[in-house]
Amino acid sequence: MDINQVRFGNYSIGNHQASSKNDENKLGEKSQNEAKANVTSEKNPDGVMSALNIAGMQNLAQINVAAKKEVNPADHLSADRMADIEAMMADFELGVNQIADALEDEFPGMLSDEKKMALAAQIFAQD
Repeated sequence: MDINQVRFGNYSIGNHQASSKNDENKLGEKSQNEAKANVTSEKNPDGVMSALNIAGMQNLAQINVAAKKEVNPADHLSADRMADIEAMMADFELGVNQIADALEDEFPGMLSDEKKMALAAQIFAQD
């Protein structure tokens, strides 16, 4: 095949004259391709799957669970900042609950509580 020719099934793109020049060589190539096809068709799928399983086992990630430690916000924040955060969280919870109630009124029983709260939080965050 010529370097400028690309084949897709029975169709080819590129230099068509080069393919007519190589028709003589195609008979020899067919016998070689048939020999290659016979060799490649003798693969063992079980062997391939076992090799993939072994490779997957070798690449398992090691997850180390960290020890749970309690965090005291007073060690990192001032009393004024903690009060601000508590007020912002109260506003957030109030806004999310109002949107969740509106969703339930508009679409009763269509969303689970978890999905309803997630959607309400997303809507509140966009405002």
